[in-house]
Amino acid sequence: MNKLRIDFWDVGQGDASVITLPDGRLIVIDTGPPDSPLQHWLARSSQRIYALVLTHNHEDHVGCLPSILKQCKGRIERVFCTQGSHGNEAYERMILSALVRCARKREFDLAMLQVNAPERQDILSKRYAEDISLYCCHPGALTFLGNQIRKTPDPNNVSAILCLDINSLTEIIWPGDAPMQALAKVCAQKEPIVLVGPHHGGPQTRGVSSYLPAFKALEPDCVFTSVGTANKYSHPLKHDFVLPHATHGRRVCCTQLNHCDKQRVAKGQSVMSHHLALGLEPPASQKAITCRGPMRLERDADAGEWRWDQWHQLHADEVKKLHDPWCLRFTNPP
Repeated sequence: MNKLRIDFWDVGQGDASVITLPDGRLIVIDTGPPDSPLQHWLARSSQRIYALVLTHNHEDHVGCLPSILKQCKGRIERVFCTQGSHGNEAYERMILSALVRCARKREFDLAMLQVNAPERQDILSKRYAEDISLYCCHPGALTFLGNQIRKTPDPNNVSAILCLDINSLTEIIWPGDAPMQALAKVCAQKEPIVLVGPHHGGPQTRGVSSYLPAFKALEPDCVFTSVGTANKYSHPLKHDFVLPHATHGRRVCCTQLNHCDKQRVAKGQSVMSHHLALGLEPPASQKAITCRGPMRLERDADAGEWRWDQWHQLHADEVKKLHDPWCLRFTNPP
C-alpha cells in the first residue's frame, strides 16, 4: 500500500470513516451504530489501527465501539475520545468505562479531544510522499466548560471537528454533530473536497440568525450525509441543510434514500449497489435503500490529486432519474 485512501462508510443512521495510510495502518473516525458493518470488516482485517477517533459519545457514532475493542484487541495503538453529558448518562458511562478498562491494561494509549485555543490537537502529523496531518480544531476549553455549566448540556456542542490536511491544505472535514456555527468559526475560508455532515444533514441551532450565514463560511465540493432510509429524525433536512448547500453549487450525497422517490423506496430499489465491489460490507438493516452508499477517495501523491471511485460520476447520472431528488432541485452538481 503506497496510497492514502479514505472510505466514507454507509452504516445507516450513523457515521463511520476509515483512512488507510500509505503504510497500511488505519485511522477510524467514529464507528457507527451498534449494528454497524464496520465492526465485522475490522474483525476480518489484520491491519493495525493507528487510531480510533470518536467525535462524541452518541450511539450512532460510537455504538459498536465495545465490539471493536474486543475484536481488535492488540491492534489498536491509540484512542481519542470526548467527554460530555449524554442524554443517556448510563450509556456514556458504559462507553467510557470500556475505554478506561482497556487503557488501564495498556492495550492502547487514551487521550481526550480538547483544543487549547488557538492551537490545534494533532492526531497524526507525518511525512509520507506528502505531508499528511489529521487534527482536532474544536472544542476549545471554554466551549467545553460552557457546555458543562448549562442546565441541559448537549454533547453535540462539544463534538470534535476534525480536519485532514495534505501539504497544509485542508481536504476533508469531519464535524461530527457540531453546530454549523462552530464549524464556520473554526473552518472559515477552507475549501475541502468533502464535508461529512454535520449531524447527518440536520445540524443543531437552526433557529438562530447565525445559522444560514454559516453555510457561506467554507466551500466544500461535496457534502456527504450518512442517513438511514427509515431514520426517525427526518434527516437530511431539505430547507435547513440540502437547499443551502445546493444553492451554493455543492454536490450533496446521501448514503441512503429517505425522502426522495418514495415509490423506489417502497419497492426497495437502490440507486447504487457497490459496497462489496469496494470491499466494504453493506448495512445490516433490510430497510436500507442505497442512494450514493459508501464513497472512496484515493490520493495520487505523484500527481498531487484525488481520485473518486468509479461510481461517483455514475451516481450523478443516476440520481437525475429519481422522482423529486432534493439534491438536484436547485442546481446541477458537478
